[in-house]
Amino acid sequence: MKPFKERVINFWEVFTGLDEYLRKLCDNMPEKRYELYYVSELIINNCLPRCSYTLEKGDNDRYRLILSPCCNPLLILYLRYWVAQAPKQLYEHWDILIGDQKTKDLNFKMNIDGFEFGFHDLYIHPDIRDDHIDIKVYAENFKYISELMQIHVSYQLLVACLGEIDIMYLLKRCEMSEEKLDGSFPLDQFPAYIKDVIKKKRWINAHDPFRVYKSYIMKPRTRETSLRDDMYYGITTQKKLMDQAFVFEDFQIRRAKDCGIYVGFIFYEHTKIRRRDDLIEQLEEKITNICEKIKIAENIGHACGVYYSYIDYVIYDWESFVGVMTEFLSDVDTSVYGFHFFASHESPFYIVNNESGTLN
Repeated sequence: MKPFKERVINFWEVFTGLDEYLRKLCDNMPEKRYELYYVSELIINNCLPRCSYTLEKGDNDRYRLILSPCCNPLLILYLRYWVAQAPKQLYEHWDILIGDQKTKDLNFKMNIDGFEFGFHDLYIHPDIRDDHIDIKVYAENFKYISELMQIHVSYQLLVACLGEIDIMYLLKRCEMSEEKLDGSFPLDQFPAYIKDVIKKKRWINAHDPFRVYKSYIMKPRTRETSLRDDMYYGITTQKKLMDQAFVFEDFQIRRAKDCGIYVGFIFYEHTKIRRRDDLIEQLEEKITNICEKIKIAENIGHACGVYYSYIDYVIYDWESFVGVMTEFLSDVDTSVYGFHFFASHESPFYIVNNESGTLN
């Protein structure tokens, strides 16, 4: 299986070679829509199967490749890595983006069954929470369309107004309202409202959630020394992933592994290590700096357990990562260390296990 790093390199080589051809197909839409679909599906699925995307001609004679995370926070990590490796010369003609962008057209409208919906027609009733906003939405003409279509219209208008990524991280719940609630305001006022909330609530890095590490506490689930079952404290940029991992929901992680992306954690036994208070932070910083420099992995947090310490990573080149991990952990005074995937029914990958010998 090719590592994701190699898949991304291959994708950009092919895309660059087809640059002019793809732009010509976009110029001749809709006549060339089937040809464009076939070619784009082929090259994109070779990198990340079942990835949602848009390939089109935009404004001002520029072209767009938009890769959508489909409301999956973990998928944004892969897409961000993918986009970051794009050759600079492509940006002469292309905008390469993650998620649908907000529109510059303040008169943006949708026509559903003869009824128009725009930013002035959708009313927002916000409810501020700890680190996000829940909303209820209302439109006069919602009574003429189905509930499913109401949800579709609301989402599309919100994306057009705010952008897909901001919706994912700033809004958590959106409900339809049968009446216009007191305190509601038109959607076109929502961006200014959000900006004011971010400033007043001091939501640090609200537009760059991958730099925000949130703490979480979990009681050890068993009295065994099983990996991760002994943990009592952790920090992460991927809280949703941690919640899923602890109830063994691992579909997204297994799907990533099929694409050469490994999501999991380094572990090492620490009960006999002296002066280990800041060891995990030192190891995390050293390993992460090397991994990001050579573009093979990125850190998403760490955790402390009764018996083990854990450092969490999304890995784009497994073999290179193992070499880096071994280099730094070989000097740690521990009897056991290795790597484990965030997936159920997976065995640990031991690099050293002095209790039962060294495993390769």
